[in-house]
Amino acid sequence: MGRILRASPWSTGTDILLNIDQIIPTKDVEEFIIGLATKSLDEVEAANEEKNRHKVRRQFWAELLKSAAVRTPRFQNISPGKQHWINAGSGVRGVPYQFVAGQSYARVELYIDRGDKIENKAIFDELLTQRRSIEDSFGEPLVWERLDDARASRIKRETIGNMFDQSQWPELIEFMTASMSKLENSLKEPLKKIQQKLQSKGQEEV
Repeated sequence: MGRILRASPWSTGTDILLNIDQIIPTKDVEEFIIGLATKSLDEVEAANEEKNRHKVRRQFWAELLKSAAVRTPRFQNISPGKQHWINAGSGVRGVPYQFVAGQSYARVELYIDRGDKIENKAIFDELLTQRRSIEDSFGEPLVWERLDDARASRIKRETIGNMFDQSQWPELIEFMTASMSKLENSLKEPLKKIQQKLQSKGQEEV
């Protein structure tokens, strides 16, 4: 589209000069204003949607924590938050137990991230050598994710589900709290031995 210019002559006394201004066509102005309004509405809708997600997450975690408090005492003093996960310490720094949930999954996991990739993989590998006894104690197979390209590693038990569908909450909460209880019991002794090794190496406070 060509430019529309407005010329305004003015005089200095001896010379006549022109001021040249570009004029935005009316249609373009309308489209520009509509575009701004649409963008503003989209931003408001996105903000409201995110606010609603945070609200639902807090409600879901509040319900889950009520149930978890009976089965897993370590979560008794944890507050519901707006994130898609909540965690509690396992007794080994940087290796928490986590509840994680989204629109298509729900899981429990031991998340290994002490800030050092080599150390994380060493802890994971130490647990992996005990996979058979850990899974026998848990009662079902677990998913072992070393995540070689990432800093962290995890051991998890997962199911399909949507935390934003309130009708699914009872089933998801039952799965997650029962699985967390079993995960804690199956990893209690292996993590205790890992903590003792870390202390003997001076990597942890006694």
